[in-house]
Amino acid sequence: MFLRVLFTMLFAGASLFAGTLAVGTGVASSSSNATINVTYTAGGTAATSLQFDLTFDSTVLLVTGTGGSAASSAGKTLQTSQPDSANANTMRFMVFGFNQNAIGDGVVVVLNIGVRNATYSGTLTLQISNIVASTTSGPAVAGTNGSVTVGSGGEPSPSVPSAGVTNGASFEAVIAPGAFITVWGTNLAPRSVPVQGRGWSANDFQGMNLPTKLDNYSVTINGKPGYFAFIHAGQLNVLAPNDTGDDRMVLVQVLSPNGNSSAVQAKWQKYAPAFFCQNIAGKFYLAGPARGVRPGATIETYGTGFGPTNPAYPEGQILTQAYPVPTGAVTVKVGSANAQVVWAGLTYAGVYQINIVVPTLADGDYAVVATIAGYNSPDAKAYLTIKN
Repeated sequence: MFLRVLFTMLFAGASLFAGTLAVGTGVASSSSNATINVTYTAGGTAATSLQFDLTFDSTVLLVTGTGGSAASSAGKTLQTSQPDSANANTMRFMVFGFNQNAIGDGVVVVLNIGVRNATYSGTLTLQISNIVASTTSGPAVAGTNGSVTVGSGGEPSPSVPSAGVTNGASFEAVIAPGAFITVWGTNLAPRSVPVQGRGWSANDFQGMNLPTKLDNYSVTINGKPGYFAFIHAGQLNVLAPNDTGDDRMVLVQVLSPNGNSSAVQAKWQKYAPAFFCQNIAGKFYLAGPARGVRPGATIETYGTGFGPTNPAYPEGQILTQAYPVPTGAVTVKVGSANAQVVWAGLTYAGVYQINIVVPTLADGDYAVVATIAGYNSPDAKAYLTIKN
């Protein structure tokens, strides 16, 4: 399975303060999801980030979330995680941003509640706990539980918002042939899929061919099927099909036995280079090399969207060998210094390996930017820590 970005968020120096987080109520069935707001009241003291856990019955409910209006107004984004991999009944919600803007009163998270057990009927509690907020003083934030009343019905259709297609590594709104893309939305998987989602497995392959469907869900780009790697109710990771056309807008659509999403536009380029990273305390570091590498060391980095190889790789298949990109096609800068590219090529379907020699620089964190055919990976999206 391809590299996946790990999302973590540390609330350094955080403490608790006066205020409330209240989970609302709603009604859901197996054919109609509930939309339930988590509303924040500051209580006169500002917070620049919020974190809380939500506990629910994952055998019945399927829970995803998006940032609310109060979060977006403060320039914050939402990340979710499962704090205990063995406990699917608890999700962690983190509302944060790369700024010190205070979050105002209002909706910070919008919960989308689906029903995975079509035979269940009753009311279930949505329990909020472990509330943490980044501020300097004050008593605890009070939490108010919510609930959802569950009825019956069929599976809902998938839904993808207008900005719901991104690069699978940088999460920028640009995709490319043969690159991993991420599709965001709701009802993107049947309720039979585990709450934490699942990646492709041996049973999904036919010989050497990558799957174009997982659990009978598929994604098309301008009508051509992508290759499925990961399925979750709120997120799909898909390998884009090859294409030789010019830069343009394309249509992306999720297909399911229960109906199809609306086709949404995505920016398509010949190349969309990006590094896979891990989020450490809100900063993205290259996946692969250890933190604190010495100048002169040769390190392996990984990315997607670096385009054709020579010889050409077999589209939609498991790779049995490495496929290099043309010699000299990829250049890399670490900070303002050029890094020697020792080798660059495709080592797994959709995953490129770029080996570089760390340039001579002082201790610190440096932004890493790759360029191919005039297309740059996003600046300030991938960092390398150098330690002499």
